[in-house]
Amino acid sequence: MDEIERQISLPSGAHPFSDYARYYAYDQKGRVFAVYALPALPPSRGATCKDINATVSPDKWRTVPCPKDSPEDAYLPAGQRRWMSNQLAIPMTPDTIGCEQISFTYDPSRKSFVTKPSCPNEEYRIGSAAKP
Repeated sequence: MDEIERQISLPSGAHPFSDYARYYAYDQKGRVFAVYALPALPPSRGATCKDINATVSPDKWRTVPCPKDSPEDAYLPAGQRRWMSNQLAIPMTPDTIGCEQISFTYDPSRKSFVTKPSCPNEEYRIGSAAKP
């Protein structure tokens, strides 16, 4: 984590580094998959979540009760970081706007980024001229 955080440059439009909760996990190739996310609160009692299923389109995902606890107690406050057991344990939101969430892959053997840090919906980033 220290090695990555010394080298990282956040994308244009990102919030300050200290605003993000930072999650790391090794992928199947021994690279580090990382997600930096603006902190989210754990779901409240009675909240519903989408049951994400990669075999069907998002409009067909079922609505289910949210789990009481996140995987590995993953809801971190801003400025904290955590190694997760695997990529699936990293809390991700598929419909973030702008730079609420940043993801990338880092190769520790080469000490370089495989994919550069990016925001999923850059057209909505802070200060972007391309707003809908």
